[in-house]
Amino acid sequence: MPARKPKRRPLSWFARLMAGAGWCSVVGLWIAAGSQYVSPVTFRYVGVLGLTFPMFLGGTVLLFVASLLFVRRIAWITLLGLLTCVMSIRRYVPVNIPSPPPKHSLRVLTYNTLQFGSGAHDEKDRNIVAQYMLQSGADVICFQEGHTSPTEWDRHITPLLRDAYPYRDTLNLNFNNNLGCFSKYPIVSREVVYRVGFNASVAYEIVLKQGDTLLVVNNHLASNKLGPADREMYKKIVKDPDDAPMKQGIRQLVPKIAEATVARAVQADSVARYVFAHRRGRSTVVCGDFNDTPISYSRHRMAEGLTDAYVATGQGVGRSFNRDAIFVRIDNMFCSPDLRPYGACVDKSIVVSDHYPLYCNFKRIDTKK
Repeated sequence: MPARKPKRRPLSWFARLMAGAGWCSVVGLWIAAGSQYVSPVTFRYVGVLGLTFPMFLGGTVLLFVASLLFVRRIAWITLLGLLTCVMSIRRYVPVNIPSPPPKHSLRVLTYNTLQFGSGAHDEKDRNIVAQYMLQSGADVICFQEGHTSPTEWDRHITPLLRDAYPYRDTLNLNFNNNLGCFSKYPIVSREVVYRVGFNASVAYEIVLKQGDTLLVVNNHLASNKLGPADREMYKKIVKDPDDAPMKQGIRQLVPKIAEATVARAVQADSVARYVFAHRRGRSTVVCGDFNDTPISYSRHRMAEGLTDAYVATGQGVGRSFNRDAIFVRIDNMFCSPDLRPYGACVDKSIVVSDHYPLYCNFKRIDTKK
């Protein structure tokens, strides 16, 4: 008679507890990852779910490691969750083999300058942000929140940059905010995609050479509009979300964040429609301050049909907002399929704004091969 296979021992209470925790974490991870495909206009609170992605991701990874160490029979649960969300995980924390940009590539820089560093100067009385731009090696610079005093602009910004960037355009949104573009190449047209209060998206047509144009769309989407008290509450929530006062804080913050995600969704839809209608037949770069995480509807919508330069060539989380407890990339850069990105980088060498600049090099490729 063939030998009978020994029966598997039933799971212990500890193993069942681990399995239950694993399923809870995996389901939470699936919901958070799936939220980016649903417009907050349809369901306003769906945009908040994406904020929980790093928490569920961390929990799932920890439970996977714990199950390998203590209960290998249930490791497949968390492994399943991680494998099915691999694209979202890569979107949140990409890892790539470094590849140096080729010669004659085009460097694009996007930077929320916070009023050009609020007028911060170096020891030689040069505006620090303008000096950084000059030394960045960028061919095209898109900036957000660039408004500063007329004196600062006329004495410390324009004189420093006008020779390197003879082609400039700015759109004034209000008394303390504007969007602009500095370029080494002629800016032959500008079109405002949308403009609402402090926020706008502007499309520039830039001639690189005769018969060769680049469409650049500069964006500043709606922020969460959290005041100092809200920001302090957010920090405490991140540290201890189970604390009773923090639960009350969550109930206060969630509606504000949900309202902002709806505003960004509408703006992202406008930009996506514009890019779809205008990018055919010409190279396109979409960049700016999205004020939203890599797992969000606005980022997903605006990246449709484009390559995320940071996901394709960057390393790590790429935290671009350097204040509060927000360890995430909210500034982005996308390109059309005919452009190959190289070395996308969040540059942490300058800290005079609440954002770090993001730059990437691009080289045109033949998509017809």
